[in-house]
Amino acid sequence: MLSDTILDKYLDNYEGKFDDLIVICERFLRIAILKDNKTASHYLSIVLDAVHNTDHKNKEEIEAIEKLCIAVSMYFNSNYVYALSLSEKAMYTLRNSELKNFYNVLTITSGLAYRGLGKLDKAVQLFLNSYQLNEISENLFEYNIVCSYQLAEIHLSIKDLYQAEKFYQLTLELSKKSNTILTHFRANVGIANLYLHKDEYDLCKKHLDIAYTLEGIGNGALGRVLCDYGLFYYKTKDYNNAIKYLKESLSIRLKHSLIDAASTNYMNLTKTYLALNQYDKALQNIEKAYDICMEHRSEAKIMQCYYLLAQTHKRIENFSKAVQYFDLYINLYQSNHKKQLENIYFIKHSTIN
Repeated sequence: MLSDTILDKYLDNYEGKFDDLIVICERFLRIAILKDNKTASHYLSIVLDAVHNTDHKNKEEIEAIEKLCIAVSMYFNSNYVYALSLSEKAMYTLRNSELKNFYNVLTITSGLAYRGLGKLDKAVQLFLNSYQLNEISENLFEYNIVCSYQLAEIHLSIKDLYQAEKFYQLTLELSKKSNTILTHFRANVGIANLYLHKDEYDLCKKHLDIAYTLEGIGNGALGRVLCDYGLFYYKTKDYNNAIKYLKESLSIRLKHSLIDAASTNYMNLTKTYLALNQYDKALQNIEKAYDICMEHRSEAKIMQCYYLLAQTHKRIENFSKAVQYFDLYINLYQSNHKKQLENIYFIKHSTIN
Protein backbone atom coordinates (compact mmCIF):
# COMPACT_ATOMS: atom_id res chain seq x y z
CA MET A 1 0.00 0.00 0.00
CA LEU A 2 1.35 3.42 -0.97
CA SER A 3 1.57 5.85 1.93
CA ASP A 4 -0.08 9.27 2.20
CA THR A 5 3.34 10.95 2.13
CA ILE A 6 3.94 9.61 -1.38
CA LEU A 7 0.67 11.25 -2.48
CA ASP A 8 1.84 14.51 -0.89
CA LYS A 9 5.10 14.27 -2.80
CA TYR A 10 3.34 13.86 -6.14
CA LEU A 11 0.93 16.70 -5.38
CA ASP A 12 3.81 19.01 -4.43
CA ASN A 13 5.68 18.24 -7.67
CA TYR A 14 2.62 18.24 -9.93
CA GLU A 15 2.93 20.46 -13.00
CA GLY A 16 -0.18 19.42 -14.92
CA LYS A 17 1.21 16.39 -16.73
CA PHE A 18 -1.48 13.78 -17.36
CA ASP A 19 0.77 10.83 -16.46
CA ASP A 20 1.44 12.40 -13.07
CA LEU A 21 -2.29 13.04 -12.61
CA ILE A 22 -2.99 9.35 -13.15
CA VAL A 23 -0.51 8.44 -10.43
CA ILE A 24 -2.05 11.00 -8.06
CA CYS A 25 -5.59 9.73 -8.68
CA GLU A 26 -4.58 6.08 -8.31
CA ARG A 27 -3.04 6.83 -4.91
CA PHE A 28 -6.00 8.94 -3.84
CA LEU A 29 -8.44 6.15 -4.74
CA ARG A 30 -6.42 3.56 -2.84
CA ILE A 31 -6.46 5.81 0.22
CA ALA A 32 -10.21 6.37 -0.18
CA ILE A 33 -11.16 2.71 -0.61
CA LEU A 34 -8.51 0.97 1.50
CA LYS A 35 -8.19 3.44 4.37
CA ASP A 36 -10.36 5.65 6.54
CA ASN A 37 -12.48 8.05 4.51
CA LYS A 38 -11.44 10.99 6.70
CA THR A 39 -8.04 10.98 5.00
CA ALA A 40 -9.65 10.84 1.56
CA SER A 41 -11.93 13.78 2.42
CA HIS A 42 -8.84 15.80 3.28
CA TYR A 43 -7.36 15.15 -0.16
CA LEU A 44 -10.49 15.32 -2.34
CA SER A 45 -10.50 19.05 -3.17
CA ILE A 46 -6.72 19.03 -3.74
CA VAL A 47 -6.97 16.09 -6.14
CA LEU A 48 -9.88 17.70 -7.97
CA ASP A 49 -7.78 20.84 -8.43
CA ALA A 50 -5.09 18.64 -9.99
CA VAL A 51 -7.70 17.07 -12.31
CA HIS A 52 -8.86 20.50 -13.47
CA ASN A 53 -5.30 21.69 -14.13
CA THR A 54 -4.09 18.81 -16.28
CA ASP A 55 -2.74 19.28 -19.79
CA HIS A 56 -4.79 16.29 -21.05
CA LYS A 57 -6.84 17.20 -24.12
CA ASN A 58 -9.60 14.57 -23.77
CA LYS A 59 -12.27 16.52 -21.90
CA GLU A 60 -14.59 13.50 -21.51
CA GLU A 61 -11.90 11.42 -19.80
CA ILE A 62 -11.03 14.27 -17.43
CA GLU A 63 -14.71 14.68 -16.51
CA ALA A 64 -14.97 10.91 -15.96
CA ILE A 65 -11.97 10.94 -13.61
CA GLU A 66 -13.53 13.86 -11.73
CA LYS A 67 -16.82 11.94 -11.42
CA LEU A 68 -14.95 8.89 -10.12
CA CYS A 69 -13.19 10.81 -7.34
CA ILE A 70 -16.43 12.51 -6.27
CA ALA A 71 -18.42 9.24 -6.50
CA VAL A 72 -16.06 7.49 -4.08
CA SER A 73 -16.39 10.41 -1.67
CA MET A 74 -20.19 10.42 -2.01
CA TYR A 75 -20.34 6.70 -1.24
CA PHE A 76 -18.41 7.11 1.99
CA ASN A 77 -20.78 9.92 2.95
CA SER A 78 -23.74 7.54 2.39
CA ASN A 79 -25.05 9.44 -0.64
CA TYR A 80 -25.55 6.21 -2.56
CA VAL A 81 -27.86 7.51 -5.28
CA TYR A 82 -25.52 10.33 -6.31
CA ALA A 83 -22.46 8.08 -6.04
CA LEU A 84 -24.10 5.50 -8.30
CA SER A 85 -25.19 8.10 -10.85
CA LEU A 86 -21.70 9.59 -11.12
CA SER A 87 -20.02 6.19 -11.15
CA GLU A 88 -22.17 4.77 -13.95
CA LYS A 89 -21.72 7.89 -16.10
CA ALA A 90 -17.95 7.64 -15.67
CA MET A 91 -18.03 3.90 -16.42
CA TYR A 92 -19.72 4.60 -19.75
CA THR A 93 -16.93 7.02 -20.73
CA LEU A 94 -14.03 4.84 -19.56
CA ARG A 95 -15.41 1.47 -20.68
CA ASN A 96 -13.22 1.43 -23.80
CA SER A 97 -10.53 3.71 -22.45
CA GLU A 98 -6.92 2.79 -21.73
CA LEU A 99 -7.60 3.75 -18.10
CA LYS A 100 -8.60 0.20 -17.12
CA ASN A 101 -7.57 0.64 -13.47
CA PHE A 102 -10.06 3.47 -13.09
CA TYR A 103 -12.77 1.42 -14.76
CA ASN A 104 -12.17 -1.37 -12.23
CA VAL A 105 -12.49 1.09 -9.34
CA LEU A 106 -15.73 2.41 -10.84
CA THR A 107 -17.07 -1.14 -10.91
CA ILE A 108 -16.32 -1.47 -7.19
CA THR A 109 -17.83 1.93 -6.43
CA SER A 110 -21.06 1.04 -8.24
CA GLY A 111 -21.17 -2.25 -6.35
CA LEU A 112 -20.72 -0.47 -3.02
CA ALA A 113 -23.48 2.01 -3.88
CA TYR A 114 -25.86 -0.77 -4.94
CA ARG A 115 -25.20 -2.60 -1.69
CA GLY A 116 -25.84 0.62 0.25
CA LEU A 117 -29.19 0.90 -1.54
CA GLY A 118 -30.00 -2.73 -0.76
CA LYS A 119 -29.75 -3.88 -4.40
CA LEU A 120 -27.78 -6.95 -3.41
CA ASP A 121 -28.01 -8.91 -6.65
CA LYS A 122 -26.58 -6.04 -8.71
CA ALA A 123 -23.85 -5.54 -6.11
CA VAL A 124 -22.86 -9.24 -6.27
CA GLN A 125 -22.56 -9.14 -10.04
CA LEU A 126 -20.40 -6.00 -10.00
CA PHE A 127 -18.07 -7.27 -7.27
CA LEU A 128 -17.57 -10.51 -9.17
CA ASN A 129 -16.90 -8.56 -12.36
CA SER A 130 -14.38 -6.32 -10.62
CA TYR A 131 -12.64 -9.27 -8.99
CA GLN A 132 -12.09 -10.85 -12.38
CA LEU A 133 -10.83 -7.56 -13.84
CA ASN A 134 -8.43 -6.98 -10.95
CA GLU A 135 -6.86 -10.43 -11.25
CA ILE A 136 -5.39 -9.33 -14.58
CA SER A 137 -3.22 -6.76 -12.79
CA GLU A 138 -1.12 -7.86 -9.81
CA ASN A 139 -0.94 -4.35 -8.37
CA LEU A 140 -4.73 -4.27 -8.00
CA PHE A 141 -4.95 -7.30 -5.71
CA GLU A 142 -5.76 -5.06 -2.73
CA TYR A 143 -8.99 -4.03 -4.44
CA ASN A 144 -9.89 -7.70 -4.53
CA ILE A 145 -9.86 -7.62 -0.74
CA VAL A 146 -12.69 -5.08 -0.97
CA CYS A 147 -14.57 -7.29 -3.44
CA SER A 148 -14.15 -10.54 -1.50
CA TYR A 149 -15.07 -8.82 1.78
CA GLN A 150 -18.21 -7.28 0.29
CA LEU A 151 -19.23 -10.59 -1.29
CA ALA A 152 -18.76 -12.28 2.08
CA GLU A 153 -20.86 -9.65 3.88
CA ILE A 154 -23.67 -9.91 1.34
CA HIS A 155 -23.79 -13.71 1.49
CA LEU A 156 -23.78 -13.57 5.28
CA SER A 157 -26.71 -11.12 5.21
CA ILE A 158 -28.73 -13.58 3.09
CA LYS A 159 -27.62 -16.45 5.37
CA ASP A 160 -25.57 -18.32 2.77
CA LEU A 161 -22.90 -19.27 5.31
CA TYR A 162 -21.02 -21.55 2.89
CA GLN A 163 -20.30 -18.78 0.37
CA ALA A 164 -19.81 -16.24 3.15
CA GLU A 165 -17.10 -18.39 4.75
CA LYS A 166 -15.46 -18.95 1.37
CA PHE A 167 -15.18 -15.21 0.70
CA TYR A 168 -14.17 -14.32 4.27
CA GLN A 169 -11.35 -16.88 4.11
CA LEU A 170 -10.31 -15.43 0.75
CA THR A 171 -10.28 -11.95 2.31
CA LEU A 172 -8.10 -13.24 5.15
CA GLU A 173 -5.72 -14.92 2.70
CA LEU A 174 -5.43 -11.80 0.52
CA SER A 175 -4.91 -9.57 3.57
CA LYS A 176 -1.70 -11.46 4.40
CA LYS A 177 -0.17 -10.03 1.20
CA SER A 178 -1.12 -6.48 2.16
CA ASN A 179 0.45 -4.05 4.60
CA THR A 180 -2.75 -1.99 4.85
CA ILE A 181 -4.26 -1.92 8.34
CA LEU A 182 -7.85 -1.71 7.10
CA THR A 183 -7.49 -4.88 5.01
CA HIS A 184 -6.42 -6.80 8.13
CA PHE A 185 -9.27 -5.20 10.03
CA ARG A 186 -11.87 -6.21 7.44
CA ALA A 187 -10.59 -9.77 7.33
CA ASN A 188 -10.77 -10.24 11.11
CA VAL A 189 -14.04 -8.43 11.73
CA GLY A 190 -15.59 -10.38 8.86
CA ILE A 191 -14.46 -13.77 10.17
CA ALA A 192 -15.72 -12.74 13.63
CA ASN A 193 -19.14 -11.96 12.17
CA LEU A 194 -19.23 -15.36 10.46
CA TYR A 195 -18.41 -17.17 13.71
CA LEU A 196 -21.11 -15.15 15.47
CA HIS A 197 -23.70 -16.44 12.98
CA LYS A 198 -22.40 -19.98 13.53
CA ASP A 199 -22.72 -19.54 17.33
CA GLU A 200 -18.98 -20.13 17.75
CA TYR A 201 -18.61 -17.37 20.31
CA ASP A 202 -15.03 -17.96 21.48
CA LEU A 203 -13.72 -17.71 17.92
CA CYS A 204 -15.89 -14.67 17.29
CA LYS A 205 -14.47 -12.88 20.34
CA LYS A 206 -10.91 -13.85 19.36
CA HIS A 207 -11.14 -12.17 15.96
CA LEU A 208 -13.02 -9.15 17.31
CA ASP A 209 -10.19 -8.63 19.79
CA ILE A 210 -7.62 -8.83 16.97
CA ALA A 211 -9.56 -6.27 14.92
CA TYR A 212 -10.02 -3.94 17.90
CA THR A 213 -6.34 -3.91 18.86
CA LEU A 214 -5.08 -3.00 15.37
CA GLU A 215 -3.55 0.48 15.51
CA GLY A 216 -4.76 3.30 13.28
CA ILE A 217 -7.98 1.68 12.02
CA GLY A 218 -9.89 4.97 11.87
CA ASN A 219 -13.25 6.06 13.22
CA GLY A 220 -15.38 4.17 10.70
CA ALA A 221 -13.70 0.89 11.52
CA LEU A 222 -13.77 1.59 15.27
CA GLY A 223 -17.50 2.20 15.08
CA ARG A 224 -17.92 -1.09 13.22
CA VAL A 225 -15.96 -3.27 15.66
CA LEU A 226 -17.68 -1.73 18.70
CA CYS A 227 -21.05 -2.39 17.06
CA ASP A 228 -19.99 -6.00 16.48
CA TYR A 229 -18.98 -6.31 20.13
CA GLY A 230 -22.52 -5.16 20.92
CA LEU A 231 -23.93 -7.89 18.66
CA PHE A 232 -21.66 -10.45 20.30
CA TYR A 233 -22.96 -9.55 23.75
CA TYR A 234 -26.56 -9.49 22.48
CA LYS A 235 -26.19 -13.00 21.09
CA THR A 236 -24.64 -14.23 24.36
CA LYS A 237 -27.51 -12.56 26.29
CA ASP A 238 -25.24 -10.09 28.12
CA TYR A 239 -27.65 -7.27 27.37
CA ASN A 240 -26.03 -4.61 29.57
CA ASN A 241 -22.72 -4.94 27.71
CA ALA A 242 -24.60 -5.09 24.41
CA ILE A 243 -26.20 -1.70 25.13
CA LYS A 244 -22.88 -0.27 26.34
CA TYR A 245 -20.96 -1.17 23.17
CA LEU A 246 -23.81 -0.35 20.78
CA LYS A 247 -24.16 3.11 22.32
CA GLU A 248 -20.40 3.69 22.26
CA SER A 249 -20.34 2.74 18.57
CA LEU A 250 -23.40 4.90 17.89
CA SER A 251 -21.73 7.92 19.48
CA ILE A 252 -18.68 7.54 17.21
CA ARG A 253 -20.79 7.08 14.09
CA LEU A 254 -22.98 10.10 14.79
CA LYS A 255 -19.99 12.27 15.70
CA HIS A 256 -18.28 11.44 12.41
CA SER A 257 -21.43 11.68 10.25
CA LEU A 258 -21.61 7.92 9.59
CA ILE A 259 -25.38 8.21 9.67
CA ASP A 260 -26.32 5.20 7.55
CA ALA A 261 -24.11 2.99 9.72
CA ALA A 262 -25.81 4.45 12.81
CA SER A 263 -29.11 2.95 11.66
CA THR A 264 -27.60 -0.50 12.30
CA ASN A 265 -26.91 0.50 15.91
CA TYR A 266 -30.49 1.70 16.36
CA MET A 267 -31.84 -1.59 14.96
CA ASN A 268 -29.61 -3.67 17.23
CA LEU A 269 -30.53 -1.54 20.24
CA THR A 270 -34.17 -2.20 19.35
CA LYS A 271 -33.56 -5.97 19.46
CA THR A 272 -31.76 -5.63 22.79
CA TYR A 273 -34.48 -3.52 24.40
CA LEU A 274 -37.12 -5.96 23.14
CA ALA A 275 -35.18 -8.77 24.84
CA LEU A 276 -35.27 -6.71 28.05
CA ASN A 277 -39.03 -5.98 27.62
CA GLN A 278 -38.25 -2.23 27.48
CA TYR A 279 -40.71 -1.49 24.72
CA ASP A 280 -40.69 2.33 24.84
CA LYS A 281 -36.93 2.39 24.28
CA ALA A 282 -37.25 -0.23 21.56
CA LEU A 283 -39.83 1.91 19.75
CA GLN A 284 -37.71 5.07 20.05
CA ASN A 285 -34.71 3.33 18.50
CA ILE A 286 -36.49 1.59 15.63
CA GLU A 287 -38.23 4.83 14.65
CA LYS A 288 -34.82 6.53 14.44
CA ALA A 289 -33.47 3.66 12.36
CA TYR A 290 -36.48 3.82 10.04
CA ASP A 291 -36.07 7.56 9.43
CA ILE A 292 -32.40 7.11 8.47
CA CYS A 293 -33.09 4.12 6.21
CA MET A 294 -35.86 5.96 4.39
CA GLU A 295 -33.56 8.94 3.87
CA HIS A 296 -30.77 6.77 2.44
CA ARG A 297 -33.18 4.57 0.44
CA SER A 298 -31.70 1.27 1.57
CA GLU A 299 -34.41 -1.25 0.69
CA ALA A 300 -32.75 -4.13 2.56
CA LYS A 301 -32.59 -2.06 5.74
CA ILE A 302 -36.09 -0.65 5.26
CA MET A 303 -37.34 -4.24 5.12
CA GLN A 304 -35.57 -4.98 8.43
CA CYS A 305 -37.12 -1.86 9.95
CA TYR A 306 -40.62 -2.96 8.91
CA TYR A 307 -40.06 -6.31 10.61
CA LEU A 308 -38.77 -4.74 13.84
CA LEU A 309 -41.55 -2.15 13.84
CA ALA A 310 -44.05 -4.99 13.52
CA GLN A 311 -42.43 -6.90 16.38
CA THR A 312 -42.26 -3.83 18.61
CA HIS A 313 -45.89 -2.81 18.07
CA LYS A 314 -46.95 -6.40 18.65
CA ARG A 315 -45.17 -6.40 22.02
CA ILE A 316 -46.88 -3.16 23.09
CA GLU A 317 -50.18 -4.68 21.88
CA ASN A 318 -50.72 -2.12 19.16
CA PHE A 319 -51.90 -4.87 16.86
CA SER A 320 -53.23 -2.72 14.00
CA LYS A 321 -49.79 -1.08 13.63
CA ALA A 322 -48.09 -4.45 13.95
CA VAL A 323 -50.19 -5.89 11.09
CA GLN A 324 -49.58 -2.77 8.99
CA TYR A 325 -45.80 -3.03 9.28
CA PHE A 326 -45.77 -6.79 8.87
CA ASP A 327 -47.74 -6.41 5.62
CA LEU A 328 -45.18 -3.84 4.42
CA TYR A 329 -42.39 -6.26 5.32
CA ILE A 330 -44.02 -9.15 3.43
CA ASN A 331 -44.81 -7.00 0.39
CA LEU A 332 -41.24 -5.71 0.12
CA TYR A 333 -39.84 -9.19 0.65
CA GLN A 334 -42.08 -10.69 -2.03
CA SER A 335 -41.74 -7.89 -4.59
CA ASN A 336 -38.05 -7.16 -4.20
CA HIS A 337 -35.92 -9.14 -1.80
CA LYS A 338 -37.12 -12.58 -2.89
CA LYS A 339 -36.36 -11.71 -6.52
CA GLN A 340 -32.90 -10.51 -5.51
CA LEU A 341 -32.21 -13.81 -3.77
CA GLU A 342 -33.25 -15.69 -6.89
CA ASN A 343 -30.94 -13.50 -9.00
CA ILE A 344 -28.04 -14.05 -6.60
CA TYR A 345 -28.67 -17.79 -6.72
CA PHE A 346 -28.50 -17.68 -10.53
CA ILE A 347 -25.33 -15.56 -10.51
CA LYS A 348 -23.75 -17.79 -7.89
CA HIS A 349 -24.32 -20.99 -9.79
CA SER A 350 -23.27 -19.56 -13.14
CA THR A 351 -20.13 -17.67 -12.09
CA ILE A 352 -18.98 -18.74 -8.62
CA ASN A 353 -16.97 -21.93 -8.50
